[in-house]
Amino acid sequence: MSYTLPTGSHRIPLDEAKAMVLRYNANMDEIINPNLEEEYILPISETYNKDAILAYLSKDFVYAIRIYYGMKENKQIHSIIIGVDKDGNDILPKPLIPGQPPTGDDENGEIFEDAQRCPATCPPPGWPQLTSTI
Repeated sequence: MSYTLPTGSHRIPLDEAKAMVLRYNANMDEIINPNLEEEYILPISETYNKDAILAYLSKDFVYAIRIYYGMKENKQIHSIIIGVDKDGNDILPKPLIPGQPPTGDDENGEIFEDAQRCPATCPPPGWPQLTSTI
């Protein structure tokens, strides 16, 4: 059985993307505990290295990507990108030695998370961003 992805390009108009990002940014403080407002719990954006992602996506067994959201011990939210196979299953690392936990180094089941997070490292000011007003 093959996993069926939604048809279409997944593209949305720039105005819609900007409106969604601006709405998220405007409401960030309302959806977290007020005691955590200065902890940058919710990111504005995360930037991944293109080469790492494209190398993984070019593998025949990777049909799509799935983005999960996780929380580090400091309570900051991060995106976690994994591959999806043709049946819709997560492609997860396998143990290199049977009976041992996965190492995360198995190229068949790579997991991507260590993105450049904004804040602290944000896109340069003055360049058009989704965070610009419409």
